[in-house]
Amino acid sequence: MTKHITYKAKYKDLPINTGKFKKLGVYTDILKPVYDQLHSLLTHHSRISVFAFNLHLPVTYISGPSSSNQLVTEFFKQIKEQLAKSQWQNHKKAIHLWVREVGETEKGHYHCFIGLKQTMLRPGGIKDDGYTGIWKLLQSHWKELSGGYVTPTKYHTVNRGNLIELGEAFKHLSYAAKIRDKDFGTGETHKRFSTSRVRPKDSRAPSPVADYEQEPIQDILVA
Repeated sequence: MTKHITYKAKYKDLPINTGKFKKLGVYTDILKPVYDQLHSLLTHHSRISVFAFNLHLPVTYISGPSSSNQLVTEFFKQIKEQLAKSQWQNHKKAIHLWVREVGETEKGHYHCFIGLKQTMLRPGGIKDDGYTGIWKLLQSHWKELSGGYVTPTKYHTVNRGNLIELGEAFKHLSYAAKIRDKDFGTGETHKRFSTSRVRPKDSRAPSPVADYEQEPIQDILVA
């Protein structure tokens, strides 16, 4: 099965993290849905918040990748149900991504993000005595569900039409698409990544970046 990899510094005119010397290849099969979901959410809301984080399984976790993938799927389901409640200001649309990654010396973990309309609700902080706000929501649900922990990596604000903010967020999120520590092509049957499927508010809505060169993309998930 063909997998599309790029070592370029940009994807559809947005910067990507291929490394200072362009040695860190990334899968465009993952970049495309990230790009599309950011675009879709920005057609619904003029300002969005993007929370990037890693999900780690406990050292005692012994089940296989399919089971851990199910945990992550359930995690995002629960988080979105919570965000849709009035106490979290009724976020009815939220986008997300998870990518499973396995290094040579560590248990599988997941690079993730969740994006939603930016409101007056504070995103929260990361303190010595624990997380607050949405970071706390993420941490508490993952700990209760899996026994593992969350590592926040960055919080982004993106205003519609602000290509600097969009570029910074996209470059950061593109790290999850790097080819290193992925097990594509091994013949295993579990998914390697999954994204939300929020549709644009208007199918005719322009791309957040104009005049980009289209690239052929194929789905590399194994059902």
